[in-house]
Amino acid sequence: MNLLLLFSLHCFLWAVGKADDGPTDLHQSRPAILLVPGAFHQGQIIYEPVRQQLKLTGYDEHLIHAIDLPSVGSLATRDDDVNAVVQVMKKYLEQGRDVVLVGNSGLQLMLLGIYLANNLQGYGCTVAGDAVAGIPSAINTSPYDPNGRRRGRVLNLIFFSGYLPYIAHVQHPETHPDIRLVSPTWFAFWPNGSPSTIPLTVRWDGDLVNFPPQKEFYNVLQQENPQQADYYVEQSVYPSPVESYTTCHYVKLRNSSFAALNAASRYIPYTGDFEVIYVAGKQDNSVPAPLWESYVNQAGAKFTLEMLDADHVPMVSRPRDVTDLILKYVQLGSV
Repeated sequence: MNLLLLFSLHCFLWAVGKADDGPTDLHQSRPAILLVPGAFHQGQIIYEPVRQQLKLTGYDEHLIHAIDLPSVGSLATRDDDVNAVVQVMKKYLEQGRDVVLVGNSGLQLMLLGIYLANNLQGYGCTVAGDAVAGIPSAINTSPYDPNGRRRGRVLNLIFFSGYLPYIAHVQHPETHPDIRLVSPTWFAFWPNGSPSTIPLTVRWDGDLVNFPPQKEFYNVLQQENPQQADYYVEQSVYPSPVESYTTCHYVKLRNSSFAALNAASRYIPYTGDFEVIYVAGKQDNSVPAPLWESYVNQAGAKFTLEMLDADHVPMVSRPRDVTDLILKYVQLGSV
C-alpha cells in the first residue's frame, strides 16, 4: 500500500511539473496560426476576414498573426520574406507553443494558353515552406524535451490555392528559369527598357481589360459580392518610393519585388518532414486542376488533399470555410 501511495504521489508531482513547464488548458495549449499571403497581397488585409472568423470561434487573437511580407510594395528580397516568417514563428516556438502555417499564392502562370507553373515557383506557400527548414516538426519531435519542458513545433502547413516548387526543381536549382520567360501576359515588369535590364518590380495590372484581378483572383467574390471584390482592388493615390511612372497606385494590391519573385525555393516541406495539406479551389482561375494534380501526384510527395468551392483567394471569398479547415487541422495536429 505504501508503495502504491508513493507511486501515486510521484505521478501527481510529475503532472504538476508538466503544468508548470507549458500551456495545459484549451486556450493556453492552442497553437499559434501564422497567415502568409501571396504575391501582391498584404497579409493584414487579405486575411482579415479569416482572422475575424477565428476570433468569433473564441480563438485568442494574440495567437493569430497575419504577416505582411516585406517584398510587397518594396524591393525586399525573398530572404527578407522568409526571415519575416521565421521571426514570428520563433517567437511562439520559444514560448513552447506549436504553430500552424497557412499559405496562399498570388501568382498565375499562364503563357499562350499553356500552364507553365512547373517552371516558375509560386510565392506565399513557398515562403512558408522555406521558413520551416530546420524547425522541429510535430511528425518526428516530442512536445517535451528530455527535461520535461514544453517545446514548440510546426504542427502542419496548409496551402490554399498555392503554386509550389517541384521536388526536381529544388534538387536541381539550375533548372529555375527567369520569371520573365514564363510569366502571364498580364504581368508588368518595371523598368523594362531592354531584355538586359533587370527589373525592380513585378505588377499584376499589365492587362486590366482582359485579366482584371476580379477575374484572376476574386472571381467567386465578384459573382457574389462585386462591391467587396472591388474593395480588394481599391484605387487611390499614395506616395510610392519605388515606381514614379504613374499617378495612380493601388492601396490593397501592390507591386512585388522582382528579386523576391524571381528567386528559387531551397526547401521542400512536403516529402514527409511535415504534415502538409493542399487545398484546391474548384473555381480557381489561376490554378487549374491539372496543375495542382501535378503537385500532389509527384513521386515522393506526401499531401493531404482538400477541396473548396472557391477561387484563388478563398480567405476573402470563403472565409468561414477557410476558418473551418484551419481549425480542423489545428485540432487534428494537436491530438
